Amino acid sequence: MNISLFLGVISILVDIILLILIITLYRKIQVLTPKKVDFLINELNEIKGLYGKLEDILKERVEVTKSISEKEPEKERRDSDTIKDKVLDLYKKGLEISEIATVTSLSQGEIELLLAISNSSKNKIEIN
Repeated sequence: MNISLFLGVISILVDIILLILIITLYRKIQVLTPKKVDFLINELNEIKGLYGKLEDILKERVEVTKSISEKEPEKERRDSDTIKDKVLDLYKKGLEISEIATVTSLSQGEIELLLAISNSSKNKIEIN
């Protein structure tokens, strides 16, 4: 009989806990009035619209970035070729590496590197 009494008490406790849960859920559901539900729906729709706009802006920026990155290497190549040609011309005219660095706003190491690269590719210039 002790076991049946124990099971009866457990059954009553479970019933009480379930009743408390049902009452709590009911109170939470009552808090959501139709006005609040409509407000939440409107907010979610506004967020959805903003998300769409943000997505469009990001797609546009990705396209712009791609187009810039495709054009940049050409510009960099032209700029680096121009600088390289200027360094080579100044060196051929007899300017010292320190003077070329001052004129081109490059470091002496960069000048030496450009001359070394040019020397290895053309074998025409001797670096002092």
